[in-house]
Amino acid sequence: MQETLNENRIINVPSDYSTIQQALNSSIVGDTILVQPGIYNENIDFYEHNIILGSLFILTGDSSYMYTTIIDGDYSGSVLLFNGSQDSTTIITGFTIRNGQNDNGGAISCLESNPTIRDNYIINNSASEKGGGIYCENSYPKIENNIFSGNISANNGGGIYSISGGAIVKHNIFDNNLAANVGGGIYCEDGYPVLTNNTLIENHAEIGAGITCSNSNSVISYNDVIGNVSSNYGGGIYCEEAAPIIKYNIIIENTAANNGGGFFCFDSSPLIENNIIGWNLSGNRGGGFYGVGDNPVIVNTIFWADSANSGNEIYIFSGAPLISYCDIQDTIWNGIGNISADPLFRDPDNGDYHLKSVECGDPYDSPCIDAGQPDIEDILLNCDWGLGTILSDMGAYGGGDSVRVDINDYVVDLPHQFTFLQNYPNPFNPSTTIRYALPEQSDVRIEIYNILGQRVAEIFSGNLSAGYHTVTWQADDYPSGVYFARLEAGTRSESVKMVLLK
Repeated sequence: MQETLNENRIINVPSDYSTIQQALNSSIVGDTILVQPGIYNENIDFYEHNIILGSLFILTGDSSYMYTTIIDGDYSGSVLLFNGSQDSTTIITGFTIRNGQNDNGGAISCLESNPTIRDNYIINNSASEKGGGIYCENSYPKIENNIFSGNISANNGGGIYSISGGAIVKHNIFDNNLAANVGGGIYCEDGYPVLTNNTLIENHAEIGAGITCSNSNSVISYNDVIGNVSSNYGGGIYCEEAAPIIKYNIIIENTAANNGGGFFCFDSSPLIENNIIGWNLSGNRGGGFYGVGDNPVIVNTIFWADSANSGNEIYIFSGAPLISYCDIQDTIWNGIGNISADPLFRDPDNGDYHLKSVECGDPYDSPCIDAGQPDIEDILLNCDWGLGTILSDMGAYGGGDSVRVDINDYVVDLPHQFTFLQNYPNPFNPSTTIRYALPEQSDVRIEIYNILGQRVAEIFSGNLSAGYHTVTWQADDYPSGVYFARLEAGTRSESVKMVLLK
């Protein structure tokens, strides 16, 4: 069971009430509204109700109910509106939330409310101002394990817009969202939002295609920011007049038509620690990082294979950055402990940016092992994390923090049960992302079979810790057709059907 049903009433839709709004109007604090599969054309106002609203997903953990239980806003307002006293006991889980349209918050609008928004598919919503997917103002919602796709903002925040609050945004996928102005995936303004363990792929914006922080003290950690496109500044991350903490992120293959393919900083003082910034492209300056009028602290970070007309890895227009213990291609940057050596990633062509190590069966040791800041030690010592026994490693898998506890303040919830989600996108061409959840550490194998039952690929094999995981199947060399992804984890196994269309 994904959520523990409360001891109050369970209200069924449509057997008890024909609409979700009618059921909600009749609910009292602590009720659970259980919605059967179907399409519900509604724009739902929660008023001051604190309840659980879920599909059969909350009973079964079957992700198919996310796709078959649909709340459709019919382009006539936000699909879900929170305005007032909702706290984290208000839970929305297990739906497709689509076709909302409003000034702010196409799918969901949160005003001074703190609901938990978990395990939903938030698709094709739009805002004429801010927050194509979700708009948060003076709110502290928990936004977890959702897929945001095809959401559009005519201004800022294609996926999420958060202002003057502390949204916790974790374990979400942001794929192909658009902001006409700033923040294609996520836009944060003011406040103290926490962005952790998210994947941002192919989002688009004029500025800051992946993540944008404006006057915000965000914690941005453990995110994969991949393949986002800005038509001006900041393909991956854009910071303006902000002081975020940016740790353990992989920022690769992002593009900015002007400056800052991977990362653009303007009048900001971020702490940038233990990241990988690589294979980003700028049409002008700063393929990896561009700074103007700012004083960032950059440590234990690898800059590799970025490109631009000027400053392939780092371009500082003005300001006084403190860059130390970093691996920066083609440049020994002024600062303590900087190197310029091939970091020897384990398998970057297939998205594995761990460092090579003889101890882990590789032929060489990466020069980034034990090369980090002396006051930082690796959190873990194993082949899936850091390997530095004296100092921390450079890159997204090394490092720790014995002084600051910002990251450790936010404990990642472990999944309650084994779950194999439908791949996304589906149909796909030529790549698709597979998501799954492990309630405990397990030996995992993921294989691909064709419609004849023949195994055509093994895309992952290894031991993984409990938590939420993703893997990408790159199917360039395979013909169109129906395929099945099979996941084996311990004694459990499941399959999902996938369609490759070329």
